Formats: sequence, C-alpha cells, structure tokens
Amino acid sequence: MVPPTALRAVFDNSQVGMGLGIQYGEDSVRDYFAQGSCEEKIAELMDHLGWIEDLNDVFGDLPDGSQRIVEQRQKISVGDIRHPKRQKS
Repeated sequence: MVPPTALRAVFDNSQVGMGLGIQYGEDSVRDYFAQGSCEEKIAELMDHLGWIEDLNDVFGDLPDGSQRIVEQRQKISVGDIRHPKRQKS
C-alpha cells in the first residue's frame, strides 16, 4: 500500500485525477502538476536533476521526437551541443 504521505506527480496537458484525490494548487502538500507534453516535462525534470547527459548512451535508440527533445534540453543546459549520432553533413 502507498502511504498517504507519498509525493505524487501528474504529467499531462490538463489536470486529471481529482476524483482520485489529486489536489492541485498552492495548498497541495503532496501533489505536483507538470502541465505539458509528458516527454518534454520528463526531460526537463531529468535536466534539473543532472541526468539529461545520461541519455547519451541510449540516444540512438530513442524515437526521433524524443531525440529532438533531448537535444533541445542539452542546448539549454550546456550550450550548443550537437550529438554525434544526429550531426548532418
């Protein structure tokens, strides 16, 4: 069973789960709402945690859309990085 104090994060374009007890707003003590594209928000979270570079080992296995998101996050974090597997001649 999940303890009632466990932190929860919702990644979605709109607020969902209110019927399940998810609470949104400044008064929420355990729920966090990351509005937007799930892939973009997860990449943003990974960037904030310092994990975005860890994706380099699996970069070639990611779908094209995910590769673009990772590249964009890396540019924001480190400057103008060009991943070797994505360079165009």
